[in-house]
Amino acid sequence: MNGIENITQRIGDETRREIDEIRKNAEAECETIKSRYKALAQEEYWKIVTEGKQDSVRRVERMKSLAQTEVKKQMLALKQEMIGIAFEMAVSKILSLEENQYIDFLVSLAVDASRNGKEQIVLSPGDRTRFGKRVVVSANDVLMSKGRPAALTLSEQSRAIKGGLILSDGNIEINCSIETITALRKNELAGEVAKLLFS
Repeated sequence: MNGIENITQRIGDETRREIDEIRKNAEAECETIKSRYKALAQEEYWKIVTEGKQDSVRRVERMKSLAQTEVKKQMLALKQEMIGIAFEMAVSKILSLEENQYIDFLVSLAVDASRNGKEQIVLSPGDRTRFGKRVVVSANDVLMSKGRPAALTLSEQSRAIKGGLILSDGNIEINCSIETITALRKNELAGEVAKLLFS
């Protein structure tokens, strides 16, 4: 081997060693970068998974809360409907009383509501025809027995009410219709009715 070949071979060997060294350094650097980014990717992955889990839990809780609110609203609506039905049944029961009991009921309304004993009793068309005069006579008898003025009269008019009566004294009316009485009593008694129905 002559001198030029030796030099060329040495340059080639050095170049190969440098290339091997550069390759080894580059591979090591690549591994370091790869490891670093793999760790970052893992960290980001778990961060996303954790946030996703937390978000899912929050969404489930929100949906659960909304569902509970909706159930409460529906239960309340059902309870109110049932209370309404109970009061409608009470009205039906009053309207289906035996005749003498119903007349006694009307008489007690008139006596309790009368302020001066001179009012006119206004009834539904059916009640006026069937027992208007009897109600007036009986109410005046009860007022008289209590030492109160007793000059109630039967109004020529009737009203579109289910039952009960209205006491009229000029411009002043006292509404004792069954609809009005039950509406007023409903506010007072709704809680007790609910206890009876739902406990």
